[in-house]
Amino acid sequence: MSGAEPTGSPPGFPVDYEPRIPEDLHLNGIVQTVSLASVASTETLFIVTILEGNDGGHFIIKNDTDDNRKDAENIPTQNLSWVTVDDTSFVVCNQTVVETTAETIGTGVQSFMINTPSALITLAAAVDFEEAQQHELVLVVEDNSVTPSRTGTLAIEIFVEDVNDNCPSFTTKEFDLEPRPVLSPGPVFTLQWKDRDSGSNAVVSLYRTQEVQQTSTQLQFSVIAVDSGTPSRGDIATVSMTISDTCLHDSLNKSIEYDVSVENHTGNVYLRVPRYYVKPFVCFEPLGMESGWIHISQISASSADGFYGPERARLNNNASVASDGGTSGAGGNWRAAVTNSDHWLQVRLI
Repeated sequence: MSGAEPTGSPPGFPVDYEPRIPEDLHLNGIVQTVSLASVASTETLFIVTILEGNDGGHFIIKNDTDDNRKDAENIPTQNLSWVTVDDTSFVVCNQTVVETTAETIGTGVQSFMINTPSALITLAAAVDFEEAQQHELVLVVEDNSVTPSRTGTLAIEIFVEDVNDNCPSFTTKEFDLEPRPVLSPGPVFTLQWKDRDSGSNAVVSLYRTQEVQQTSTQLQFSVIAVDSGTPSRGDIATVSMTISDTCLHDSLNKSIEYDVSVENHTGNVYLRVPRYYVKPFVCFEPLGMESGWIHISQISASSADGFYGPERARLNNNASVASDGGTSGAGGNWRAAVTNSDHWLQVRLI
């Protein structure tokens, strides 16, 4: 079909017509008007056979009459479902897209009785740019009103033009998550989507809705995927994320700032809490007391004996730095001020 000469045609077979049609041309729409009288005779009784190129059954031939032209101009009303999210308007597709190839319809050779000097090639089944960009028809025109009958041939190369006729679609539209751990350097999860369009019509951008609904342990928001075509088409995924209430409220029950972001073009969704940092650890790696990741201001104790403050409680600590920031000749680690069994050492993990 696409990009090949009609089977059985001699090299350099001339093309008589080269119409261009959008892939969303409505059924019964006119693809091309062809003259028959100049091919076979001046009579108006012809048998026109689509010999090649219509394996998908996309095209039929009709008499060129006012009624047929009027019917072809009757464009069905398109009921587009528009939605607006955060000032972004786009069309959503409610129907399920079934991926089929044009060749699965299959009708083979077809003949039509035409009694007008010209004929209309009209659309009988939808074309799809993503399946085939060209359709090459070979028509045989017979005039049987004379003896012997006279025959002529027409070659028509139909070019299909791309339009934005498919919506991006999330493979999963509803998420109910409980990330563990809550804070992680990597994404909490990744959104995936499909778009059957081509070129710029298939370029999709992701946006998180401005409003994030928050309860004591949940964040709820939506992510929209919008393509770059005209009209803009999109899809919506809803997310409910259950996390620890300590990540949303501090000890005074005040809200903690957080940020949920969606990485455009990858679909990675991240959760960040400002002033909190995340460091990935491997098994047996120091957690901070020995390596210094835990700051001196985060360490406290029930009491301390002089220079032997809680900052000396680090593992394998041999420092002789005094608790007031000066230096002392005395070595050693943390030591309580009194001797009893009620002592404690606290590390504040902010």
